[in-house]
Amino acid sequence: MPETQKVDIKNDSVYHINWDASTDANYVKKELVNAFRARAKRVIIHVYNSQEYEYFEKLREFLGEFISQTIIIVREQSNHG
Repeated sequence: MPETQKVDIKNDSVYHINWDASTDANYVKKELVNAFRARAKRVIIHVYNSQEYEYFEKLREFLGEFISQTIIIVREQSNHG
């Protein structure tokens, strides 16, 4: 499996994560943090060693958790009594 890498395509910073689906999804979390640190505008997750769609279920569950911990949405209170 190739190493994860940062790639610049037409001046857009793309972070390419290679993930072996037979391993723990926490690797993807670590690499997503690295992508944010590298100020990537886009992230590609390339999945290896997956026979079916179970990798998608693993990632979907994991990414939902990651996004809910990473992105905070705040509603502004209005002063309109």
